[in-house]
Amino acid sequence: EAEPPCAAESAAVHAAEPQPPLEPSGPESADLESLKSISDTVRVDIRERVPLALAEVDRLYLMDGDGALVDIYGPRTGVFDLPIVRGLLGVDEGSRRARARRAGMLLSDLADLGQEISEVFVEDNGDLRVVLRGPGEVLLFGDPPYRNRFVTRSAKRCGYGRARSVSGSHLPVSGCPLRAQALGSHRTG
Repeated sequence: EAEPPCAAESAAVHAAEPQPPLEPSGPESADLESLKSISDTVRVDIRERVPLALAEVDRLYLMDGDGALVDIYGPRTGVFDLPIVRGLLGVDEGSRRARARRAGMLLSDLADLGQEISEVFVEDNGDLRVVLRGPGEVLLFGDPPYRNRFVTRSAKRCGYGRARSVSGSHLPVSGCPLRAQALGSHRTG
C-alpha cells in the first residue's frame, strides 16, 4: 500500500490522475467534494451538518435534517434550543435511522417554523406526533410535504381563514405564535 504523499510530494501529483472520493471524516461533515485543477491545486468544499433537533437515543444528541447524529448534547453544545425527537429508543439501528430521517425531513421542510415545535414523536407506523411550544397542542402528520399543512393548521388554530379582511390587517390572537399569525391568511370577521 502506498503511503499518502507529503506536502512536498503532493506538488508532483498530476492533474490527469483520478482523485479518490472523499468520505466525511466525522459526524460534523455532511458532504465533501474535491476538485483538482490543472495547476495541481486541490480545492475541498465541506458542507457542515446543521443541527435541527435533539435526538433522544441512549442520551441526547444533536441531529441534522438527514437524521444523522452530529454530536452529544452537553455543556459544549448546550447553547442550542431545539425540539426533541422521541421514538428512537428500543428499535433496531435501521429503524432508528429511518425514524430520525423522517423527523429530520419534517424539521427541514418547516425550516424557521420549526421554532414553534417543542417535540416530535415518531410513531411505530411512521406518523409524526408534533407537540407545539406554549400550550402544548398536538398535531399529527403522515407523509410529506409538511410546511403547507403546518401553516394551514396554525392559521386555522389561530382563527385565520382564507378570506381577506376588509382592512387587510392582522389582529393578534392570544396564545397563537406571531409567526402563525403572519403566515396565515387574514382574520375573518
